[in-house]
Amino acid sequence: MDDDELDAVLVGGREPITRITIADPDPAWAERFLVERERIRGALGPRALAVEHIGSTSVPGLAAKPIVDCVLVVDDPEDDDALVTYAQRFLARRGTLGFRLLSRLQTAYFGPHPRWRQRAGLVVLGRPGRNDRATPSARLKGLARREWLAVLRHQIESIGVFDRYTRPMVGSTWFGATRAGCEYLAVASRDGPLRRYFADRHISDELFVPTLAGNSGLPIGPSNHFISPFQPDGHPRELTMDDLSDVRASGRFFARKFPAEPDSPVRRYLPVAQPIPLRQLERPRWRTVTDSR
Repeated sequence: MDDDELDAVLVGGREPITRITIADPDPAWAERFLVERERIRGALGPRALAVEHIGSTSVPGLAAKPIVDCVLVVDDPEDDDALVTYAQRFLARRGTLGFRLLSRLQTAYFGPHPRWRQRAGLVVLGRPGRNDRATPSARLKGLARREWLAVLRHQIESIGVFDRYTRPMVGSTWFGATRAGCEYLAVASRDGPLRRYFADRHISDELFVPTLAGNSGLPIGPSNHFISPFQPDGHPRELTMDDLSDVRASGRFFARKFPAEPDSPVRRYLPVAQPIPLRQLERPRWRTVTDSR
């Protein structure tokens, strides 16, 4: 990592090199980190995904420079796009004025012809052009976008069912889970406040179930579903005979979406298709929520 890369990721930039002092181990270093972690979490709220103590001061009994280093993991910038894409579904009841206003905000944020990509089994919108940042109008639009994002995050934090430890999430409900994962979801889905909050949201299953799973603390692996490419309307297109080689090569257990007509060529082919020998799969790839033990 060169100097420019360090300047980009270090909060406040690199420290000037002067005299290096090595101090004896001090239990206060761990206590100082706890104080700094709460300050960071208090300032950033749910955007602080992780705050960890790193460096030599994090090792008990080790002499070190008396500087407590923290690593901070925050939202990926692409999550801003995901937030605006699905804000109206998180923040407003379906069919309300707020839902329509947030949909208008989405259009203003991304423009009339947004780009889009398939991510986590859903479509996430994005701004088509990012090369006009030098113009005054682009700077004004950038300021407006930052203000909109701040308002959206504040609204989510003020709901009452989300906090720094429970973050709202969106995702596809096409996934597999171990017994431990299923038992957790069965119990967590009875939670009153979250259940009531999501009950009248638009396509609530894509919000409620991912929020439960994503905040479970259980490890989550890659998807076990092959999902056909999405169309501009946000829905996956139907699989055809041309897709079967990709489906088979994916090593996944399920695929969607197939045509509704039973006599379509791709569905007529499936009963006689040769299964993939298990020995060809070095390791099954599925989206799992597994016991962390």
